[in-house]
Order: sequence, then C-alpha cells, then structure tokens
Amino acid sequence: MSSRLSEVEKNLEGILKQYWGHQSFRPLQETIIQSVLDGKDTIALLPTGGGKSICFQVPTMAMDGVCLVVSPLIALMEDQVKGLRKRGISALAINSGMSKTEIDVALDNAVYGDIKFLYLSPERLLTDILKARVAKMKICLLAIDEAHCISEWGHDFRPAYRRISEFKELLPSVPTIALTATATPPVVADIGDMLGMTEPAVFQKSFTRQNLTYVVQEEENKLQRLLKLIQYSNGSGMLYVQTRRDTITKAKELRAAGVSAVAYHGGMAYKDRVEAQDLWIRGRAQVMVATNAFGMGIDKPDVRFVAHIGIPLSIEAYFQEAGRAGRDGQKAYAVLFSSSADLSDLERKGAELVPDNETITQTYRALTNHFQLAMGSSMDQPKPFDISAFSSKYGLNAGRVYKSLKVLEKEEIIYLSESFFSPSKIQVLAGSKDLYSFEVAHPKYEKLIHFILRSYDGVFDQLVRINENNIGAKLNASASAVKEQLRALEQFRLIRYQESSDLPFISFPNDRPGVSDLKLDQGHLKAYRQLQESKVRAIREYVENDVVCRSVQLVEYFGEKDALPCGKCDVCIAYKGKQNNQETLDRMNNLIREEVGPYGIHLHQLSILKTKPTQEVLYTVRWMIDDGTLTMDDLQFIRLTDGQ
Repeated sequence: MSSRLSEVEKNLEGILKQYWGHQSFRPLQETIIQSVLDGKDTIALLPTGGGKSICFQVPTMAMDGVCLVVSPLIALMEDQVKGLRKRGISALAINSGMSKTEIDVALDNAVYGDIKFLYLSPERLLTDILKARVAKMKICLLAIDEAHCISEWGHDFRPAYRRISEFKELLPSVPTIALTATATPPVVADIGDMLGMTEPAVFQKSFTRQNLTYVVQEEENKLQRLLKLIQYSNGSGMLYVQTRRDTITKAKELRAAGVSAVAYHGGMAYKDRVEAQDLWIRGRAQVMVATNAFGMGIDKPDVRFVAHIGIPLSIEAYFQEAGRAGRDGQKAYAVLFSSSADLSDLERKGAELVPDNETITQTYRALTNHFQLAMGSSMDQPKPFDISAFSSKYGLNAGRVYKSLKVLEKEEIIYLSESFFSPSKIQVLAGSKDLYSFEVAHPKYEKLIHFILRSYDGVFDQLVRINENNIGAKLNASASAVKEQLRALEQFRLIRYQESSDLPFISFPNDRPGVSDLKLDQGHLKAYRQLQESKVRAIREYVENDVVCRSVQLVEYFGEKDALPCGKCDVCIAYKGKQNNQETLDRMNNLIREEVGPYGIHLHQLSILKTKPTQEVLYTVRWMIDDGTLTMDDLQFIRLTDGQ
C-alpha cells in the first residue's frame, strides 16, 4: 500500500511540475487533493493566494473525466480558463452573454471532446440543456469556488448556490470540493449543510500571513502618508478607494507626485480597463488605484502593499482585498488610512446597505417599466443593464438602486450578473420573402442583408456573434455606419441586434409579480439588516482597536483562536513600546525559559498563562521567537533554540 501511495504522490508532483512548473505543493494542498482522490466530499479553506485552484485542478488532471467548476464571477471564470489554456489544458466557460448556439457547441465539446474543465455560473446548473448534457458527460469532480456564496451568513450570498444540492442529485457518485478564502465557522457549517455533504473532510490552513504587516493609521493628510508608504515599500501596489471619481483623482494626484499610477473602475470602457490592468500587471504602472470592482482573479504575486483610503464594509471584504499583497511570500504591507470622517461615512453606508421597502418597490416598478415586462412574464435572455443611465432616467439614486437590486436578487425575483464584456450579436427574425420585399423598398440595406445571410450560419435560429469592424471592412463602410444600419433593421423588426457591452446583465428568471403583488419577506429582510450591521460593527472594531494584534483580530474573526501576535503591526509595536521595561521583560523571559525546559512544551500548556496577563505572555513569546530564543512548529509546540 505504501509503495502505491508513493506512486500516487509522485504522479501528483509530476502533474504539478508539468503543467504549473512548481517543484512542490504548498501546505495542505496535497492532503486536500488526496481527500478528493479518495472520493470524499471536501471543504477547503485557504487564504487569498493560498493556491485554492490547485486543489481541484491537479486531482482532475489525475482522473479520467471532466471537472465541473461552479463560480459566481464571469471575470474569474474567464481568467482561470485563460490560465489553464496557457498551460496546455483544455477548458471552457459558459456565461450569460453566450447565445444558445454557443452554449450548445460548448456543451458538445464537453461531452464529445477532450475538455477537462467546464466553468459554469450557479444559475446555469439547473437549465434543461445542461441537465440533458450532464447525463452524457463523464464527470469526475464537482468544484464549488467561492463557496461562501452559498451561505446567507456570508458576505456575498447568491441564491442560486442554494440549488447546487439539487444538481448534485444528478451526480450521486461524484465527489464535491467546496473552496473559499473567507468563511467564518457558521458559514463553513452552512456550506456543508447546503451542499448536502455527509461528514465532509474539512481542511483549514491558518489565515495568518507571516509576511504581511497590517497597519491602521488615523490620518487626515492621507496622500502624504501614502507617498511615504510607496517610497518605503519600493514596489508595486494597489490603492482601494470608495468611489469611481476617487480612482481618477487619486491616480492624478499620484502621477503629479511622480508615481506612475493608473485608475480602474466598473464604469470605464472595457478597452480602458484592460489597458490599465495590463500596464499594472506588466510593471509599467507602479500603483493601481481602484474600487472594489478590481482584484478578483488577478494573479500578481509581487504586490508589496495594498492600501485603503476609506473603510470597507466588512472584515471579509477587507481581508480579501488586503490579502492580495505579498502573494509571493515576501514582506508586504496592508495599510488602512482612516479618519473620524471615514468612521461617520461607514455608519451612514452601513445603515443604507439594506434599503427600505419603499425604495425597493420604487426600483422594481421602474425596472418593469424599463424592460416593458408584463406582469406574469419572464425574461430568460439576460440583457445589458446600465445602472447609472437607468437611475438618471427614473430620477433614482444609483447606490440605492444597486442595493435594491441585490435585495431583489436575494428574493430570487431577478438575476444580476457582474460587469463583463459581451460581443455584438444578431438574429434574423424575418423570413426570406419579407427580407426580399424590404430590400426592394429599401435598396441601401441590400449589401448588409446579403452579407449577413452569406456569412453567419444559424442566424435565423439564434443570436450569433458579429464584429461591426469586420463587416465594415468587407463592405467598405465604417463600423459606426454598420451599427446605424443594424439599429435601423431592428427598428423595422427584421433582426434582433444586441450591441457589444461591458455592462452587467439582468434577467427575470421566474414569472414576474406585479408591483402590488411584490411580497418581500420582512423577517428575512430584518435578519439581513442585522447581519449587515454586525459586519459593519466588526470592521469598525478593527479600525478603532488599539489593544489586540491586528493579525490576531482578523484571524479570530474567521474562527482561528490560537494565533500569536504578529509583533510588527501598529498595535504590536505600540504595545512593545509600552512594555519596554527591561527588568520586566527579562523576568518574563526567564519564567518562560524555565517552563519550556530542555524538552519543549505546547504553547497553551504554559502555566504562566494562568498567573500573568495572556497578552503579555503571548507578546513575550512572539519576541523570543523573533530574536531566535524560541522556535515554534505548526502545532504550536515551542522549544528553546539552545536546548537549555
């Protein structure tokens, strides 16, 4: 048995080296992979940058069949598919911007081709077309990425995640792995329950990041502090700000101070976002100034700092964003600049996270008018949705509209995707005779109609992808002229024309209720408000805390109770400054040395913890480790380095 196991281990390392170029696994990765290969339902909790994807990608390469990956973000799916293809691994993603024909072809490739990974949104799982094809696929693994989305206690709940357990009934013998970087103990329990896991194997890597120093600085002149951080860290960094306008102004301020900086927010054109991202990833811009729309799926290991101007709305959001620093294991900083005004702003935003009934109803009424959607009808085909333009059109506040949409999504009345790029598409609605009659009456459209009919197979049946620039080049016309003619053809109801968009998409998956019939679960909304209030309270406590080590406070939020003070955050440094009485330190040092003795001891077996302040003891242990007097292993067993 042992020789067989070593062969398996050798094979896994070979896969890791062949496709990812790594010589060895990170802590816990191989154990998680072995759990999957043993056919066990598995929950893996690894911090941002901890290598979650490897935990389902490597075992899939060791098995025969396709891995279905459920992911909530189109950008994240596309990024992972692109990464796998670069490594020579066949992968596909199906998203809400694809036509039925494109989905059909993709699923055929998964059934009959050599696809190893098929990425899907949770909303796609229970569609008839997918269920029919799944029966024909050889599926070896179901991977649930960002699994915290299944829990209403989590920070990014998605109702469709709750239905994954229904989909799992189609795959009774296929193991499931659920992965997340931000889950509290109640969320972990909810993941197992909602996925119908029976005694899942749960693996949790410590959320402590030894190389990452957390700092909170109360500062009114944030720009000067930021410039000092940039100079001190001497490397690439990210600056998170609160509004789209702030991304532009802060990037300008940094450039004026001689720092190469680019801006990124969800309202920018797709081309501009890609260009800014590319400049930063390639190191041609030192600082990326962004809203929280940026970062998910971005694999840039050498980020030396992540700074925040303004306070995120939850510990989960902050921990995820801050965790993008130092993914290469080298020293990095997570700095949050705050002021009394920021704390007031946090309270205001927290109170507005869940809108009142009147605001939600007002948004819903405007939404049904906007899409001309009759009561009792549904809208399965997602449509691009410009929240800013919609809000202006109906005289609504864009922020409140977005929050109302999230509540409506939570109630499963609508589905709202994140922003992503969707190419232009057309479908011919008229028959051949009607088209001919139209051409006779309107000869200027003849060339375009003929080109469409000659060039695009299936255009009468489904939306097909087009490129207006390419059409214009063939017809010796500009792209704008082509678009103008396509819009006119749509006005004549001859075609359906969906212009390229990088907006979010919205749909009504169920029969939509009338405005007067809109029933919101008040108990549910009350619980949701209380949950959001508790999250805002936790991040406020983090900012105002000056007693507990920053790292300890963060990991305790995620249920990790035995972390040592980091010794380097602003709280630890301030505490060390207060406890600089050498005689006191020496006495504590000697007491700990005596207890550890020549054989060592588990940290929490120190009897001194019962007689001295816990914080004082733990800080002394940390300093003894840092100065080389003690060592501590992963199980928190401490030993004297001199053996005496």
